[in-house]
Amino acid sequence: MTLDKLTLDELVQGHNSDPEAWLLLLKDSEREEIWDVAVKRREQLNRFCIFAVKWPNLAKTYKNLHSSIKKSINSPILILQEVMPSNDPLLAVLGEKERASTVSDLVELDISWGTQEIIELDEGKLIKFSIEKDLPIYYSYSGGDGWITTNDSWGFVPDEGAVMLTFLDIDGTRNEQDDLHITSQKAKSISTIVLLPK
Repeated sequence: MTLDKLTLDELVQGHNSDPEAWLLLLKDSEREEIWDVAVKRREQLNRFCIFAVKWPNLAKTYKNLHSSIKKSINSPILILQEVMPSNDPLLAVLGEKERASTVSDLVELDISWGTQEIIELDEGKLIKFSIEKDLPIYYSYSGGDGWITTNDSWGFVPDEGAVMLTFLDIDGTRNEQDDLHITSQKAKSISTIVLLPK
């Protein structure tokens, strides 16, 4: 018996009652890391199932992009920043612009090039991007699709449903006539993030 992804997934879900699988896991010197990866994989799969049921067309695009996902070692570090509502009563009375610029209200999430990830959000947020150069982002949601850049921000509204953001590291500027497929072929690195309402 080996601890493959399927066996670990069964252990995480509690479906595998074979004591040998548990013993293999417990005897492995990297058991904590193996378990953590298995739990995160299961959580990501659960989120994808919710995503696919509620937004099948968007989920199809997400899966079609899977073959385009790639990573270059030269791609810059990209950080997604969520502007969180503050508990400070003084900040609560300030306008959106003042609150959005409050550094203490930012929660940063590293975006790994060459990956696809689904992130659940339970409330509206302003999403900003921190990166050393301007890169194109293809957005797609129930309200439409199109292009923004990492100099822009995205106002996530749960009532609008899931939002898919595809980040592309390309040399130079994007040709305005190129669609997502053509641009993804030219990209050195690609990453897709889905903002999923809870």
